[in-house]
Amino acid sequence: MGNIIAIPYEHFELELDATTYSPKNALSMALACQLSYQSEDDIYKQLDKWGFLHFANLNAKKGFKIDTQGFVASNKEITMIVFRGSDSSRDWVTNLNTVTDPGPLNRTRVHEGFQNALFSVIMDLTKEVVRQNRPLWITGHSLGGALATILTAMYLERDDKVENLYTFGSPRVGNERFREQFNKLFNHAYRVVNGNDLVPHLPPEPFFSHVGQSIIFDEKGKRHDGELNFWQQIQINVKSTLLQDWGDGKLSHVERHQLSDDDGYIPRLLKDLGIAESIYKKKNY
Repeated sequence: MGNIIAIPYEHFELELDATTYSPKNALSMALACQLSYQSEDDIYKQLDKWGFLHFANLNAKKGFKIDTQGFVASNKEITMIVFRGSDSSRDWVTNLNTVTDPGPLNRTRVHEGFQNALFSVIMDLTKEVVRQNRPLWITGHSLGGALATILTAMYLERDDKVENLYTFGSPRVGNERFREQFNKLFNHAYRVVNGNDLVPHLPPEPFFSHVGQSIIFDEKGKRHDGELNFWQQIQINVKSTLLQDWGDGKLSHVERHQLSDDDGYIPRLLKDLGIAESIYKKKNY
């Protein structure tokens, strides 16, 4: 493992009028995802500092397969829906299957486990969204990114107002028809990938496809927007080292999947905004 940074929550700042990918919005959504891993009390206190006065926690644990956590928060202008990932990247990657169920939109298929995880909190989530009745900003990290994507598709199917979808290290969610229909209806989905993070390459193609615009950070932290050739090269790099990593009993890409590791998403997003590394303190773990 590397180092974990002190989370710079003070840099949460939404650009509500942005019509394309926004580095500030990306960092803010990543900070919200990181916050979702904290205690309910800590989440509430930080949301209050950000000006979100309405907060509902999402928490459903059902046996081995369902462990869905996140929150819904609203201020005077928007409702933000945030999903966290699994506690262990190894655990859910190891147990990942490729079973699909009928999904949102027209004649699509999505990952059964991801959709079931979303369904476990859908009633509590919907109650809060209806109560606040504001434009939706949806985000998620890792497994949470998959839930955020399926939820966005459900709202698109109902013509509900979704402003943005930002995901970080999200796995693939649905089949090619899901991708085609999603992208036809919505062009404000931004899929942020950190270099050789393994998780975005699962479940495997051609059974599953990604949606939205790819925002990829390379090994040096340089951002590549929607560059298909670069994404293909990343895939080659990951596949070429994966077998060696498993053979050595390690998973070297795990650090790049984390939000707060010094090789993770938040430091990449800070650098993209030109925020000096010296503004946050590193802690060993």
